[in-house]
Amino acid sequence: MRPNTPRIIEGISAVVVVVVFVVALGYFAGSRTSVDDYDGLVAFDPPHHDLGVLFQNVHRIANFKLVNDSNDAVELVSVRTSCSCSVPPDGLQGKVLMPGDVINVPIRFDSGARSGNVISDSDFRLESRNYQGKYSVVRATIIADIVKSIACEPNHVHFGTLRPGEISNKTVEIASYDDDSLELISWNSDFDFLSANLVKRASGSWVGDLQLYGKDVQYAIPVFGVLSISTSNERVPVLRISCSAIIAPEIEVVPTGLVLVDNGMPYHKLRVRSTKSTSVQRITANSHRGNRNVDHTVRSVESANAWASEHRISLRSDEIDDASSLTVHLGFTGGSVENEAATVSVGIHRL
Repeated sequence: MRPNTPRIIEGISAVVVVVVFVVALGYFAGSRTSVDDYDGLVAFDPPHHDLGVLFQNVHRIANFKLVNDSNDAVELVSVRTSCSCSVPPDGLQGKVLMPGDVINVPIRFDSGARSGNVISDSDFRLESRNYQGKYSVVRATIIADIVKSIACEPNHVHFGTLRPGEISNKTVEIASYDDDSLELISWNSDFDFLSANLVKRASGSWVGDLQLYGKDVQYAIPVFGVLSISTSNERVPVLRISCSAIIAPEIEVVPTGLVLVDNGMPYHKLRVRSTKSTSVQRITANSHRGNRNVDHTVRSVESANAWASEHRISLRSDEIDDASSLTVHLGFTGGSVENEAATVSVGIHRL
């Protein structure tokens, strides 16, 4: 029997094709593996910069070199930083590094108002130009120990409670650790009756004189402020001195007027708060026929810190139906003597 030559040739050809496919697959697989492995081939030199001790609100440049020691061309597609303190240079996105290329990457580091040990990473994402979709990330790290250049003691000032016309003065100790010359830029506050002044005491030591004026207000209000200070160099550190206070009127009455309506409410309510009185002595009804004391009931309630007392007053409508206004007489108790301290007026209107 003659051998089936065509079938033998077909079998040999199939084996050759399979062998070639396997060899090619192994070649490309090996190439793709080497492209993926950028560790030590595409990297920053040095991989990190330790800037040491820095004062607040300064900047430094950390010079890195991005080196491509691989056999592949790579493109920088994006940069992401772990902290806003690190600012990579513009114009790097889209940059292509051919095998053997080296580019300078100066990264700006701003210490800002931070303090303590700071580690900031800048991650550069690279894409292979020969194998689309293959990425790697290389990292540049900046380390710094940030310390305050200006400090004050105390860093919070509470003026307490002020009545209209009163003035409260407080002082803070201010120290400059890297500059003997301080200059007050501004005293930033929502209230124009809060002011500040700097007085030099010794080298690197200053006193901040803070003054709060109790402006006439209708209701108790909180006060806060921020002090900004510059130094003689180009830096502009901001020293934040937290200030708080309560400015309260001597007397507050709610409502400020009563409305009388025929067949209206049999009783009317008043709330009176005072910064110095402790009791309601009497209430006078003022009318064209003269003034007279009227009956009332008082319930004293717990008051906020800005007030010495708070009272809820109940008045009968028929007691005040002919009055044009009321005068609430407040008093304080000192020792064994009880005296009237202040008054507050409440208008009366009719519908």
